[in-house]
Amino acid sequence: MDTIIAVPLFILGIALLYKGADFLVDGSAKTALYLGVSKITIAVTIIAYGTSAPEAGISIIAALQSQQGISLGTIVGSCITNFLLILGLCSIISSIKAHRRIIKREMPMMLGVSALLAATILVGRITWFIGIIFLVSFVVYMIYILKVASKERKNNIQLNLGRDNNIKKYILFVIFGLLSVIIGAKLLVDSSVAIAHALSVPTVVIALSVVSIGTSLPELAVSLLSAKKKEFEISVGNVVGSNIFNILFIIGLSSVITPIQIDIKSMFSILFLLVISLILIPILYTGYKISKIEGALLLILYVSYLSCLYIM
Repeated sequence: MDTIIAVPLFILGIALLYKGADFLVDGSAKTALYLGVSKITIAVTIIAYGTSAPEAGISIIAALQSQQGISLGTIVGSCITNFLLILGLCSIISSIKAHRRIIKREMPMMLGVSALLAATILVGRITWFIGIIFLVSFVVYMIYILKVASKERKNNIQLNLGRDNNIKKYILFVIFGLLSVIIGAKLLVDSSVAIAHALSVPTVVIALSVVSIGTSLPELAVSLLSAKKKEFEISVGNVVGSNIFNILFIIGLSSVITPIQIDIKSMFSILFLLVISLILIPILYTGYKISKIEGALLLILYVSYLSCLYIM
């Protein structure tokens, strides 16, 4: 891609991300109210999986082309970006309040998923058999979430009061928002990768940094807009749900397509992700929020991580 073309596409990508995230947040909140389920449940499923579409597309295509470095690096780097960059920026804009359900339900799940991924380092690669284990774990998690959603509907005594005659409009908001953030992210990733290749940056480093940041832009846009609108359930739920989906489903499916070798940079990143998952739990437990100071520390950790990637 020519630099002259990349610049306007970069600007267009930002515009699509911002407006798409705006529609997605509003549409999701209204849709959750109509369905009688919590915003958290919507955030860790529909929004999280939708905003993870760029990671899924890039990783699966990379697996089909036997580009293992991009396949694994994109996912692990994206998970780290979600936790450190996105939560860090959101908490600086407005101290994030984390719902107790996320801390008691999704965060322990995320820790277990990170530990499962870290265990693959002992094997040295993620085989198709391990991939099957990841996919089965994802199915079990989805069954659990669906049961939670069903229980929420039954317990929601204000379900009828929450119905909105404009529900079709809000569903269109969700669809339009998802498409906009995905297309916007694609434009930004393509232009960023072109620049990185022009600078002769190694493929795995591009995947762990440039591509992972680019594919996390949908999560970033949605979480930032959610934090600005005080929709913290969506802001945090989107990030945690996206990471669980990234590891269990995308890495699982990619490794079934082709076994993924774990190189030294990926190994470092996987272990770093496990450490971050451990650190976030006590941070969220203290007052059920991430303060601005803690957010700044997350950003410092992220910059340090990127520096280590380029030094290694």
